[in-house]
Amino acid sequence: MFVLSILKVPNPNLPPAPLTLYPLTQRHQDTLAIHPSHFGAPVHQALTAELNKKYANRVLHDVGLCICVFDLAEVGEGRVRYGDGCLWYKGAFVPFAFTDDNA
Repeated sequence: MFVLSILKVPNPNLPPAPLTLYPLTQRHQDTLAIHPSHFGAPVHQALTAELNKKYANRVLHDVGLCICVFDLAEVGEGRVRYGDGCLWYKGAFVPFAFTDDNA
């Protein structure tokens, strides 16, 4: 005989928990490399493309499902590291994400 009281079985009569929009006031910081082939593009456009490559369609811990980058909040000055041709930027961005209220 199985004991069902220790198992968490979802109730099929209840609707699934709704997903809500992650607050668009929360910022996340990251350091990104811009490859030399993207030097001709504007900085904000190149950074947004790199952030979307890294975060879009991914589940972020304590955030939820990141759909895309909503806004670049801050962008520092680009620096070149020794032995690397990329420009490295420190910046903050706002993700457009959905989160589960019950988590």
